[in-house]
Amino acid sequence: MLATRLGNGGNLLPDYEWVAFYSNSSYSVAGNATIHATVSIKIKTSPDNLSFKLGYCVANSTDGLSGSGRYGSFFSSCFQVNGTGDLIDFCNPQLANIDPRTSLDNDIITLTFDGGVTPTPLDNAASVYLCVSGLTDTGDSLSVCEQTNRTKMRSLGLNKWQIDLWPRKLFNLPDNKHLTGLRYFFTDAAGGSRVGYGGGSLPFTYTFKCQ
Repeated sequence: MLATRLGNGGNLLPDYEWVAFYSNSSYSVAGNATIHATVSIKIKTSPDNLSFKLGYCVANSTDGLSGSGRYGSFFSSCFQVNGTGDLIDFCNPQLANIDPRTSLDNDIITLTFDGGVTPTPLDNAASVYLCVSGLTDTGDSLSVCEQTNRTKMRSLGLNKWQIDLWPRKLFNLPDNKHLTGLRYFFTDAAGGSRVGYGGGSLPFTYTFKCQ
């Protein structure tokens, strides 16, 4: 309900949540009186490398979320947490995104390429394909870079493309090997036009982890 009523404050990835706090103290305030209060809230961040927009809302103790019961909701500019792993950027439009944000190599993941964010060499492509390398816990690098049905992405319209993957099956991994991460690009049907991180030549990255 909080996300529906208050929104996301400009955070562009869907993996966020509101946390509700209820004060044990109450204060009587006369009608139409102006008061000033200082509230301190301490929360723990995850150990991830994050860039996101913090937000808070002040509401009353009944419904509290309706227009008349909410005193205000406010959001910050981008806040950086210098954690570990790949940068998870909630603030800036993303050419590529993997859902869920955290998974293991035996989970089904969904990769999305949003070519509408910024111009890329794939703007006029009739079809888009995934070119991906898997890094294993034994130091091997496995690659699937082909323009076939198993790497073809489905069109969502407006230059947006998506594909569902089962990483272990894609790379035909034996039981004694595991993937630690992915490095990937998007290509056209000929394989000649390739889009990586920020629209450049470096690959997008994804690290498998359980959280």
